[in-house]
Amino acid sequence: MKIISYKKSLREMQLASELLAYEIWMFYSIVDILSDKRDYSHQAIHNAILESFVIHMRIIIDFFYNDNPKNDDITINDFVDEDWIKSEIPDRLKLARNRSNKEIAHLTFKRTTIEQDKQWKFHEIKNDLQILIDCFIHNMDKKLITERWYKLGLITQRDDPCSTDSPTS
Repeated sequence: MKIISYKKSLREMQLASELLAYEIWMFYSIVDILSDKRDYSHQAIHNAILESFVIHMRIIIDFFYNDNPKNDDITINDFVDEDWIKSEIPDRLKLARNRSNKEIAHLTFKRTTIEQDKQWKFHEIKNDLQILIDCFIHNMDKKLITERWYKLGLITQRDDPCSTDSPTS
C-alpha cells in the first residue's frame, strides 16, 4: 500500500475512521433488527428503526459517492489516494439515496404520491454497500484502524485487517 498524504492530522483521521466505523456498525445492526420481522407494539417504534436504517445508509452512501462534499464532510477521498477506482453509483444505491432524500430527510410533496406499503430492500442495499465497505476496509491504511473497529466487530483478526472474515458474521 502506498503512503497517503492526508489533509488532516493522523489523530483527526483516526477519529474520522472511528465515526465511519460507528456508521457501518449501526447500519449492519439496524439491518439485523429489521430482518427480525418483530411486531412492535407501536408503529412509531418500527418507523424509528426504519428511519435509522435510512439515515445510516445515506451517510455511508454519501461517504462513498459524494460528488460535492462540504468542507467538513468525511468522504472516501479523505482516506484514499487518487489510485482508488471510483465506480458509478449502482442504480439501487442511487434510488435508495433519492428515496432517503424525498421520503425521510426532507419534507416534500413527493411523499404525497408514494405508496404507503412501498418496502425498502434493506438486504439488497446492505449487500451492495457491504461490497464497498469490505473493499475499503481491505485497503484502509492500518494506522487508521483503531480499537473501535475491533470492539464493534467490523474487523475480526487483530493482526490482519484484511481478513476474509465477514464483518457481519
